[in-house]
Amino acid sequence: MQGDFVKTTYADHLVLTCNRGKESVSIPQRPRQQQFNLPQVEGLIINLRRGDNVLCYRCQSKLDMSNEERAHNGTASFSFTCVRCLSWGEWEGNPSLISTEAAVG
Repeated sequence: MQGDFVKTTYADHLVLTCNRGKESVSIPQRPRQQQFNLPQVEGLIINLRRGDNVLCYRCQSKLDMSNEERAHNGTASFSFTCVRCLSWGEWEGNPSLISTEAAVG
């Protein structure tokens, strides 16, 4: 058998091919854990405020979110973690100051 690693945007996998029988087997791989950059995390917060689904940018799976608001100064702390690939992102500040136009454009 001959094995090859195939890297795609969302679903990396191994392909094992048999030269004799011309059969192949595909073995899915977990996406690599990555830290979300600041514009991505701000986009997640905007999506959350709009009521949209909040999904991982890497594998499109559900994100586990924790939110801690501080009423005395109006700031909040957000933490997002993907349940599948364990990618994560954190943000702290005033969510009302995030511009919707800056994140879209």
